[in-house]
Amino acid sequence: MNLFRIEVILRLLLSVFFAERWFQLLNPGGRIGVVLPLSLFDSPDYLKARLLFLCYFQIVAIVGLPEHAFSPHAQQRTVLVFAKRRDLDESNKLFEHMLEHINAKDFNIEQLIHPIRNERIIFYDAKNIGYIRQKKQKTVITRSISKNDLSEDNASIIAEAFKGNLPKDDEKLEVLTLQELAEKRKLVLAPNILKKSQHLRETFTIGQDWEIVAVEKCRCVDEQEVFLCETGDIAPGGLGIIIPKKISASGTTTTSSNEVRLQSKIAKGKFGCLKEGDIIIAPVRVYQKKIAVITKSATRFLYSSDFIVLRRKSGVNLLDSFALFYSLIQDENIRILETLSSTGKSGYPKIKNKEAILKVELYKANISKEELERKARLYDEIYREIVRG
Repeated sequence: MNLFRIEVILRLLLSVFFAERWFQLLNPGGRIGVVLPLSLFDSPDYLKARLLFLCYFQIVAIVGLPEHAFSPHAQQRTVLVFAKRRDLDESNKLFEHMLEHINAKDFNIEQLIHPIRNERIIFYDAKNIGYIRQKKQKTVITRSISKNDLSEDNASIIAEAFKGNLPKDDEKLEVLTLQELAEKRKLVLAPNILKKSQHLRETFTIGQDWEIVAVEKCRCVDEQEVFLCETGDIAPGGLGIIIPKKISASGTTTTSSNEVRLQSKIAKGKFGCLKEGDIIIAPVRVYQKKIAVITKSATRFLYSSDFIVLRRKSGVNLLDSFALFYSLIQDENIRILETLSSTGKSGYPKIKNKEAILKVELYKANISKEELERKARLYDEIYREIVRG
């Protein structure tokens, strides 16, 4: 068994251990409010852990927290989970029911959760929590902000839900049954507003017009200036702006130790060229929306082979590339792409099967041609200025 599989198993056992301990300490109907990693609730690797958790507890609400909530101590997304303990007889019956069906050849999630299929869970994604954290060199600075989605009103909603008084769906929260979660998300218990935005229309699959390609071997890397882009060098949040590191004889935009690391990666062929119109996707932590379009000026950069690269089958059409980019960064589609992730070596969710992206059904964003043309010109001008220095 390799180290990665051992790590996954240890994480799973640790999560289950805490669930069992909470069950032991609480009386039937006792309440918990805990912080857990998002991966426990959205990664395919942890499906059985989610089922086990459901045997112990009835989940009332799951609240998503932004990535910076516990930084720099934890750099992964977390969730607040509010639940109440089941009584022993109910838990035992659920265990017996799931054990009977979980190893069946015709494995079916809906069948596994059938006794509790009508239980409902509140989902809420708190994007703002009253502060942000920014890293400057080796120092992390915490700065207060006025927006805070963790309000008293939301706390009251969850308190009422423990009494059986559930709210109606609105723009910020949704209430789904376990049956709906099994059908729509394969029992992914991650916060997500499923309602489509008004600017989304019909669905499509990327594989209809696009294919996965590899970063191509560098033509030459002995130029006076080299611009390198790794998966972390795209502005997060869906801006789609590439911020490469420049290495040159006159200076560098990175530290000397990092430059040595990058030079070593270049020598090993870890960077290469891409073509105009290609789309790059950082496969780790897809929720950060680190996705970008390669414009003509951006073809000067060298790109890490770690990127997922999409290329239009019928040739370059930059407007089509930007149209796909704007579809990909929509929250609804990001959530769909996240379902393709599994836990990576770093503990972060990662899309390992790149080809799977071509097959999933996504929502198409309705963006005008004029807006696409404007964005294409703007982004290319940004990269042209980067190259000029």
